[in-house]
Amino acid sequence: MKRESSKILINDLRKSSANFISSSTINGARSLLKRENVLLTCFPKSGSTYLAEKLGGCSGWTKQSFVPEHKRREQTLDNKSIKKSLLIHKNVIAQHHCNYSEYVMHLINKFDMKVIILTRNIMDVLVSLSDHLDDDPEYMPLSYISRNILNKIDQSNRFTRLQYIVHFYLPWYLSFYTGWLNHFKEIKNKFVFISYDDFFVKKEFNFKKLLDSLDIKLNPENIKEPLFDRKNKGIMGRGKLMFEKDQVAYESLLKILEIYPSVDFSPIFQPI
Repeated sequence: MKRESSKILINDLRKSSANFISSSTINGARSLLKRENVLLTCFPKSGSTYLAEKLGGCSGWTKQSFVPEHKRREQTLDNKSIKKSLLIHKNVIAQHHCNYSEYVMHLINKFDMKVIILTRNIMDVLVSLSDHLDDDPEYMPLSYISRNILNKIDQSNRFTRLQYIVHFYLPWYLSFYTGWLNHFKEIKNKFVFISYDDFFVKKEFNFKKLLDSLDIKLNPENIKEPLFDRKNKGIMGRGKLMFEKDQVAYESLLKILEIYPSVDFSPIFQPI
């Protein structure tokens, strides 16, 4: 499988308008195929930035993007963006809120990616998303919102912001979860399905366990705590408290979950 991947990638580089280059790039591609390509596909507000920065900050690693831009664009993987990352002579981790599709799976296997699928308790993640909208409502592909619309929602006496988030954002999270749950076994390389709630209880221990599961070898001395200025309130159980105060939002959440009678949501949802 690895040999076949090599032929595909080198042929792609020859054909690509990113022909970036010369025969040295083609020859370099052969050695780069030995490096690690890790896709971290994740719930928004699930601690993914910490995980990506931690692995990407290790010696011999870098954090790259497998999409051409973010903002309101759905973060579906992009063939050309992935090929550009071949120019980086390091192991790569890319962090994206990427739903399952046949094309995404094709690219995962074409580029022999290892995959981390990261989720979080759905009530906690929706409340964290509400905090995020206060800071940056403009660039979320999950559902269209603007600061003007958000202000009108907050001023409404007919419904709450949490009720709005349940109706317009929860479906994206459930689509992400059910898509990967039903298709993760199609990943040909190693993969891990993990949750924020499990990982961050003992993050140092679980980070090493994650590396072992993906067969990634790192010198412990090269593993450092990431430095970034996100100020998320990653408090487990905060969502339950907020939904207890807003029973209309909670009942709406239950009704949407009932639309998926065959899906086990217990890893991301425990009833109040």
